[in-house]
Amino acid sequence: MRIGINATCLNDRPSGARQRFAGIFQELLHMRPDDEFVVFEPGDCAVASWFAGAANLRAVRTPLDSNNRLQRAARGALYWPAALARERFDLFEAQNLPATWPRRGARLLTIHDVRGLRADAGPLERRVYPRILAASIANADRVVVVSDAVRRELLAFAPDASVSVVHNGIDPARFARPDAPTLDAVSRELGLPRRFLLSVGHLERRKNYPALLEAMAALAPSQPDLHLLIVGNDSGEGTRIAADIRRQGLGERVRLLSGVPDCQLRALYASCSALVFASTYEGFGIPLLEAMAMSAPMAISDIPAFREVAADAAAYFDPCDPADIAGTVAGLLASPGERESLARAGRNRLPAFTFRTLAAGLSAAYDEAIAARTDDRARGRER
Repeated sequence: MRIGINATCLNDRPSGARQRFAGIFQELLHMRPDDEFVVFEPGDCAVASWFAGAANLRAVRTPLDSNNRLQRAARGALYWPAALARERFDLFEAQNLPATWPRRGARLLTIHDVRGLRADAGPLERRVYPRILAASIANADRVVVVSDAVRRELLAFAPDASVSVVHNGIDPARFARPDAPTLDAVSRELGLPRRFLLSVGHLERRKNYPALLEAMAALAPSQPDLHLLIVGNDSGEGTRIAADIRRQGLGERVRLLSGVPDCQLRALYASCSALVFASTYEGFGIPLLEAMAMSAPMAISDIPAFREVAADAAAYFDPCDPADIAGTVAGLLASPGERESLARAGRNRLPAFTFRTLAAGLSAAYDEAIAARTDDRARGRER
């Protein structure tokens, strides 16, 4: 069987999509050794190098830019018809929108979230995204989403879609807790404060950092030695967040860290008093898994995806209410027993999110998409 994958939206920048693809496909390549996988890479990232030594993987470098959606769409309209005509796939997986399909073979679409359907999306996105999403789903044999929360949103939009849930995952070995000398070394390198909250996520609007900073300002009088470290690359909100830090008078109490390597990130999770994740919308939330692996207690937004992933392993707050954020965090900091209980519950949830388990789910979705296409052809409905 030949399986093609449009991975032109992926690059080396840390992201949930990158971590998911690298982890699940490493297992999938081993799980399906008799299948040939053809990965279409962006021009700015050797995606196939993440799977060095895989005998059943071939890379095709494209002229498409992983960081430029408009360029990928415009140039892709010219690139894909000829590129796909040279191949013959039993199944083709699209990792991003708009989905471009070969004329023959089964079609599978992976969707991480549907934020473009939300009322707080930009005006242009609200006009364009639903049309692109509807067309991509209509021509897919199977849609894979990262959470049941996204599945419910998607089915509310497209009730006839065939949808499978394959969660994001984590490699517990890669996120093993650092030893004491490593923790001490990272603490010296970064000049870590004795007590700090950690928030992990790119600097973008839905991460809701202004509300978190307002909560931090409310905590400051009663927690004079408490700091906040925000780890994430600037995705358009960096200037605003830096201004909010100054406006709230937080000064050195809040630090923005970007380009943090994994070794330091693990140490930050292991050393923090709690992970605080105040997003107003997520399709999943990989930092929750990372915190669980590091036994970090969590105070997080009460949103559907987070409830699904963390269950009883977190304390929840209303992300639109800075006072509730502050109160939930204060309660967690005041209770060592609750912090240990939440950390233990998080460790117990991790086996459900191993990449081997998730790869089996994606493999089943492949087979279901191929079976659906075969059934359509038998009924004379080849698209």
